[in-house]
Amino acid sequence: MATLDQYIIALERFISSFPKKVDEIILNNEQYFISKIQDRLYDEGKDGNGQSLGTYSLFYENYKRDIGAVYDHVTLFNTGSFYGEMFMSVFNGVVDVFSKDEKTPAILEMFTGFDVFGFTEQEQEFLYEKIIKPDILELIITLPSTIKIEIV
Repeated sequence: MATLDQYIIALERFISSFPKKVDEIILNNEQYFISKIQDRLYDEGKDGNGQSLGTYSLFYENYKRDIGAVYDHVTLFNTGSFYGEMFMSVFNGVVDVFSKDEKTPAILEMFTGFDVFGFTEQEQEFLYEKIIKPDILELIITLPSTIKIEIV
């Protein structure tokens, strides 16, 4: 059982370390976060704002169909290097995704810019509810659960 002063100290420590803990939770799930973007690009051909990346030219559509690849929308997947080089940075809960692939600047210029790496509102909600929130709740239960108050 913690005294009120001990509880306040524990709470202050918790609050001061909270942004870093959230960043750690997110970074520990980096591949899952990135896979949400990759899956949307590949399955839907849309950026983080829900904007279509477009369709292929008839020639390229036929090529994609011939090799058994998705051909009805742009996926930004050809050799796999753009997807494979994706990485994430986090600071104070703000997530930035990018790709080290050499084609990235051209891809961003050709399509919807950095929105390619964004999360939709639904993805953000899902990632918070399923990944971040449960870990935050685990952190909260580490706080003292009872307080001893002495009346003098």
